[in-house]
Amino acid sequence: MAHDEELKRRVAIKVPRTHRYRGPKDAEAYLVEAQVLAGVDHPHIVPVYDVGRSDDGQPYVVSKFIEGCSLADRIKKSRLVVREAVALVAKMADALQYAHQHRLVHRDVKPGNILIDTSNKPFLVDFGLALKEEDFGKGGGIMGTPAYMSPEQASGEGHLVDGRSDIFSLGVVLYELLVGRRPFEADPADILLSHVATLDPRPPRQIDPAIPRELERITLKALAKKATDRFATALDFADDLNHWLQPKATAEKTPAPLKIIPKGLRSFDAGDADFFLELLPGPRDRNGLPDTLRFWKYRLEETVAEQTFRVGVMYGPSGCGKSSFVKAGLLPRLANSVRVVYIESTPDDTEARLLKGILKACPELSNDLSLREAVAHLRRQERPRHKLVLVLDQFEQWLHGKQDRENADLVQALRQCDGERVQAIVMVRDDFWLAVSRFMKNLEIRVLEGQNSALVDLFDPRHARKVLTAFGQAYGTLPENHAPAKEQEAFVDQAVSSLFPGRQDYLRPPGPVCRDGEGQAVVPGHAQGRWRHGRRRRHLS
Repeated sequence: MAHDEELKRRVAIKVPRTHRYRGPKDAEAYLVEAQVLAGVDHPHIVPVYDVGRSDDGQPYVVSKFIEGCSLADRIKKSRLVVREAVALVAKMADALQYAHQHRLVHRDVKPGNILIDTSNKPFLVDFGLALKEEDFGKGGGIMGTPAYMSPEQASGEGHLVDGRSDIFSLGVVLYELLVGRRPFEADPADILLSHVATLDPRPPRQIDPAIPRELERITLKALAKKATDRFATALDFADDLNHWLQPKATAEKTPAPLKIIPKGLRSFDAGDADFFLELLPGPRDRNGLPDTLRFWKYRLEETVAEQTFRVGVMYGPSGCGKSSFVKAGLLPRLANSVRVVYIESTPDDTEARLLKGILKACPELSNDLSLREAVAHLRRQERPRHKLVLVLDQFEQWLHGKQDRENADLVQALRQCDGERVQAIVMVRDDFWLAVSRFMKNLEIRVLEGQNSALVDLFDPRHARKVLTAFGQAYGTLPENHAPAKEQEAFVDQAVSSLFPGRQDYLRPPGPVCRDGEGQAVVPGHAQGRWRHGRRRRHLS
């Protein structure tokens, strides 16, 4: 603490720790970050007043002095009530969003870097100044930091650190505020870093059942191991927290048990939409949508060309469930402003079937239009009431049957898609990636993952076990309201292990295999495991 004689106010003066300042180059980097921070103006970020060098060349930063204590000191005295904790983290997420928009990544979000003034207002401090990649895991003043690191930081992948790393660290803070302890605790530091990088946190409700389910979902989404599975932005994190704080949103809903209606090898459709989401892996948003589905939903409902795409590619291995994903997951959840024409592609009559579907969905069109003319007419509408989305499933059938793709009628028609009024998705097996890339090149559309293309992948072992268990319950061969018997658990383990040789991370304690009256191993009920191996293909019914 110091006193500013010119402006008659108390200030805080910070200088880098000895290991951060090794010469002029380090001093320059420190000051550049401080100068950027000096331009930040947010009510929950400690403002920087001045930066400079002392006579001996050491850099310093002058900031507002916060009268109060750190969050670390605050929680040593007592735990915050849930709503108070959520409100505080929401404000910190909003501050992070502002900083990330100004290309500032904190890299060391933790309770010690959150200050609370005498009026209970929280502030983030030390943006961008606390850590560099070479500092991670070292001793000295950052011994407490590894527990709040993101997996990419803990793995020494400093080049991958971005705003989503801050989201993970803030998720650790939220977890600690909710349950009273950190999600990862171990000693020495290298073991702790290994746990952060490789282990999933224990769900908060297993520690304290009183924690609301929605807060558990939000917390675990922020703590996802993969950065792509976390909130895309700190704004999304703050938005979910603020939504929970609204009085109507805090009423807890007990989730209905997962009730599946098996359909054998047939794909699920709109009639299965009520339970299908539960079969999909990945973190959810507050509406229960996994990120994989939300990616397509929002881009199909969007009518601003810059925020959507003209033609998209949904790809994945054979048997991964692309058709079910679209028919039971995506299409039933699109807004009423979106009209959909869904067809299964064939080598010969894809264009004719697509035109027939368009004319049926858009009766205002003349029946004598060609496919290209029909799509062009819809694109030219000035104020359409609906957006038309064309979905071409099993597109490898068309690709396999067409030799002259560049001049094909379908190519000429899809070139009319603009993303605002008319849009298309082609669904294709991943082993046709080269062919579909050439097809998109004929449309003069770049294929960009995360913008107009996305993978529908096979389940990982843990999720496969969950789904197989749910199917066993649907057939009545696994109990719904209590834990399955050891031999039943062992059979599910055996089924999953046949699909994922060498993977043991999903297994429960071993037990005897489920057998019939003649001593033969059996699959529960009618759920006979049928799978074949081919080129990157696995089928399971």
